[in-house]
Amino acid sequence: MTRAGLIKRMSNGLYVHTSLMIGVMDAVMREIKKQMSAVHSTEVKFPVIVSKSDLQESGRWNAFGNEIFKLQDRNKKEIALSPTNEEAACFMAINHIQNRNQLPLCLFQIQKKYRDEIRPHGGVLRTKEFTMKDAYSFHASIECLDDYFLKMQDAYEKIFTNLGLKTVHVTASNGAMGGSGSREFMVLSECGTDTIAICKCGMAFNIEMLEDQNVCTCGNKTTLHKAYELGHIFKLGTYYTDKYKSLNGMQMGCYGIGVERCVSAIIEQHHDANGIKWPEHIAPITHNIITLDMNDKSLVDQSQTLYNEYIQKGVSVLWDDRHVGPGVKLKDSDLLGIPNKIVISKKGVSNEKR
Repeated sequence: MTRAGLIKRMSNGLYVHTSLMIGVMDAVMREIKKQMSAVHSTEVKFPVIVSKSDLQESGRWNAFGNEIFKLQDRNKKEIALSPTNEEAACFMAINHIQNRNQLPLCLFQIQKKYRDEIRPHGGVLRTKEFTMKDAYSFHASIECLDDYFLKMQDAYEKIFTNLGLKTVHVTASNGAMGGSGSREFMVLSECGTDTIAICKCGMAFNIEMLEDQNVCTCGNKTTLHKAYELGHIFKLGTYYTDKYKSLNGMQMGCYGIGVERCVSAIIEQHHDANGIKWPEHIAPITHNIITLDMNDKSLVDQSQTLYNEYIQKGVSVLWDDRHVGPGVKLKDSDLLGIPNKIVISKKGVSNEKR
């Protein structure tokens, strides 16, 4: 990602995103929003800052330990940069739900998150600032939550499939999120810091869920694989809602996806020895005009005309007009992973697929 110019490391756990990275993330977010709309989730934007009192009321001020950034405002009131937004979602539910006939209700956002990672690593896999889709649903019954949880699981499978990603969804622990019942959507990778156990019966588990790492609940032996998480869906039950009088007894779920992690996984699963191989509908740029000799006016004029035509048609196009050798241009085009390569030389115009 660094060599292709998608990201630039500014300091430990903090990266600048270039226009190429932004383009891919936009494609990922469009797909996420499409599937969130399909399960009738409404887009909102919660504040990044949350008060100590709100986090204490939900029991999370101490639960997250040193992972959350804590600070004081000018009035010496303690606040934090919220790692997730269960409290804000409950606030919206309290102010929006007049009676339970309005349920189910699901709210989602795509927003920057901040966590004080002790050891940022893996490029954009674990950073101090990252982009996350988080959604929160409210239900009148356990049965309704169970039904919606399956719909969200199906939506996640569609998101990752449509992004060209192969994932494994596994049974996992809720951890500091609270509640009971969760599924992680993982990609197998040697870069992963998680270990998952996969059984031939079709079940998969984060090894923290198994008493015996090598044996499935069905009794068969499992195989262990390194992996990292792209998404996580939780059945929170009444873990949070019972802390608020007007939500007492209401069932709740939450659902997250890491956007930068999706980009990283797409590259990992779509590349060769020469560079990235973007699926065309995800590529930040779909066409690359390569003028092999910038000293040849006729080739430059031809390239300029073609470039203008693409721009007028709304095609995302890059014109490599650098005064460098042909080999450098062709190699860099492969590294960037642009799906369509238009080479303009004295021999004519050639169209090649990456």
